[in-house]
Amino acid sequence: MLMSFSDHAWERARERGIRPSTMRFILDHYDQKSHARGGCHCVRITNQWLVSLTKRGFSNSEIERARGVLLIVRLVDGIVVTVIRR
Repeated sequence: MLMSFSDHAWERARERGIRPSTMRFILDHYDQKSHARGGCHCVRITNQWLVSLTKRGFSNSEIERARGVLLIVRLVDGIVVTVIRR
């Protein structure tokens, strides 16, 4: 999925210690998408899918960095609006 990041998303990621590579990993491998406000969607990787990705050979460090990170995206124009760590 080709997405760009808003300035707000970069700032929040920096504040929350979330790497750009982690955000790309989530965009490439997310398995859950739900509606958010303002026509946006929340995308994330569930714990079950993270286990599956581990078995497929992805690094444990990348998987652990993605655990609990949510991206709020506007799919209409391909923008990551913000990033949240739960």
